[in-house]
Amino acid sequence: MMQTYSHGGAVPAGGAIATVVAGSATAAIGGIIYAYAFRWIPIVYVNFIITLVFGGAMGYVVCAQAQRGKIRNNTFVCVTAFLVGLLGLYVYWAAYLWALAGIRNVGLWAFWPPVLVGFGQHLFEKGSWGLKGDTVTGWILVGVWVIEAGTVLWFAVSTALGESRRPFCESCHEWTEIEPGVARLVATGDEPAWQQVLAGDLPSLAEFPAASPGVQQFVRLDAARCPKCEHSRFLTVSAVQVTIDKKGNAKETERRLISNAVLRPGQFAVVEACGQLYRQAQSGPVDDEPEDVTEPPAPADEGA
Repeated sequence: MMQTYSHGGAVPAGGAIATVVAGSATAAIGGIIYAYAFRWIPIVYVNFIITLVFGGAMGYVVCAQAQRGKIRNNTFVCVTAFLVGLLGLYVYWAAYLWALAGIRNVGLWAFWPPVLVGFGQHLFEKGSWGLKGDTVTGWILVGVWVIEAGTVLWFAVSTALGESRRPFCESCHEWTEIEPGVARLVATGDEPAWQQVLAGDLPSLAEFPAASPGVQQFVRLDAARCPKCEHSRFLTVSAVQVTIDKKGNAKETERRLISNAVLRPGQFAVVEACGQLYRQAQSGPVDDEPEDVTEPPAPADEGA
């Protein structure tokens, strides 16, 4: 099996501070917007979408800032996103008290923990919203709170880790550029030749023809390369199964054969050649147009 890439774990101080600050600012602003949206939009399905957007926004900012700060430590990114999500939920609860009681009546006391505890006890007994005319209270309401918090935190963390597999070139101090779908090959990923490929014998890729558009099973090659040097080159191989639901929508299920295998320049040249053959196959055969040959004029009769 080829050697695979793993992050070095570096957390630059400037990048860490910027990530925490940007994530916290998003949590504060997003928590207030989320609270008032939840208060004034009585549509359950819309509220669920807003919940996902709230968690996703915090995770996206953490992810983007971590990339900008060149943080190569997924544990730091995960913990930061989780804490930012908790902060967002805390602000949301305080802002929701504003939305119900009026910001002038409560002021910054809404952020005082004993006040929030009392607010939670009040909602536990009286509720603040309902379904089909029935106000939700008690432990059912607590269950909804737990699901809501879990959704926000899960979406924030999962979104923050969206770029967690992107390799980093330590020599150039740059993130690699991802090129998904360099080639798609007719295969299931279980053929014996893949053992040779995964062991580093990349010329064995020649055993698999290029997959045509619309096939429902193939193996996809994804490449990553440093934009500044020729040494940081990586390959991800995934077996893909495409299924079509009753509505005609296609869904891809991936099974990773190897993630971010470290390639030598010669090995990466094989991947590039494979990609070139794949693109040529997709464009179709090119017919050679016959040359326009002009017949020379017939010689004039000498006796004319």
